[in-house]
Amino acid sequence: MLNLLPFLAHQVHEAARDLQKLRIRDRIQPSCHGPVHEFAEGMNLPRTILFPTDFSESADQALDYAVEFAGKLDAKLHLLHVLVLLPLGPELTMAMTSGKIDELMKSSQQALDRLVAERAGKAGFGPTLLKTGDPRTLIDATAAELGADLIIMGTRGRRGVVRLLLGSVAESVARTAPCPVLLVRGERKS
Repeated sequence: MLNLLPFLAHQVHEAARDLQKLRIRDRIQPSCHGPVHEFAEGMNLPRTILFPTDFSESADQALDYAVEFAGKLDAKLHLLHVLVLLPLGPELTMAMTSGKIDELMKSSQQALDRLVAERAGKAGFGPTLLKTGDPRTLIDATAAELGADLIIMGTRGRRGVVRLLLGSVAESVARTAPCPVLLVRGERKS
């Protein structure tokens, strides 16, 4: 997968140049919604990339891809982790509010810092971001705040009932993000 990066970076660069020549913005209807976006001056290479992580194995594989991609494009990579705090009743919420939440926040920040330290020098990293709430909305909001040109995130490739019950954060972000989204599916274990 990583051997394709020089080829993909070249293809992205060529596509951006071709799109500028064709002035694709004149051919896209301004009323388009969904995955088609209107570009002001043609497509530019990503300079700011957001990488949301849930610290899973598939996210780690996607992070290696994102680091390589950002390094090739000389883009700044921002890591984001969204801590989901579910309200599970007044007793459990009260027990989690002080000590447990602080502990979760601290361990999540340490994990983010460790991911960056392990890959230092391979890409330019922006500050790590740690937020609490719904990952779907916070990933979109963070991309907008950063002015991200691209979101790269891992996906587990769930299917069937599991996907129906758990949903897909990656799929939701791909549909609603304010910028293009590149989904990287982790290798499946046999």
